Amino acid sequence: GLMSNEIVYRFSIRPPWYKTIWFIILMALIIVFVIYSFIRYRVRKLENDKMILQKKVDEQTAEILKKNIALTGQKNEILEKNAAMEKTNLELTETNSEKDKFFSILAHDLRGPFGAILGLTQEMVDELPNLNKEEISEIVKMIQSSATSLFRLLENLLNWARMKQGQIPF
Repeated sequence: GLMSNEIVYRFSIRPPWYKTIWFIILMALIIVFVIYSFIRYRVRKLENDKMILQKKVDEQTAEILKKNIALTGQKNEILEKNAAMEKTNLELTETNSEKDKFFSILAHDLRGPFGAILGLTQEMVDELPNLNKEEISEIVKMIQSSATSLFRLLENLLNWARMKQGQIPF
């Protein structure tokens, strides 16, 4: 039973370094910095991608504009050719109409002399025994006149055809 004087030693037990406030603050700052860096990286990457896409869009837009200009030129050429074809078609229609009218007039003009020749020759055939020399001579002169008229008409027609073909200068 002897008593001794008490000695008190005060000491404190510190928590491990990873449980300190400084470590937690440092970890929070590192996490914030990593998140900030990641966001910053993504923003830069998106801006880069946006610039690349914008360049592609600009290139494709320029290409489309060039093609559009080319197509517009082709469209104008087609419209001009179409107008020329319509004009040519109208001219051909008019020429065809003139040709039809010309053939109608020609047939009418040829029918007169041929009709006279046929009529006079038929009269000669029918009345030859009853006709005297003067009447035969008169009929032959009429036939000659009709044949001459017919010949002139055919010559004029041939000359007109040669002129249209460019064989005779106007």
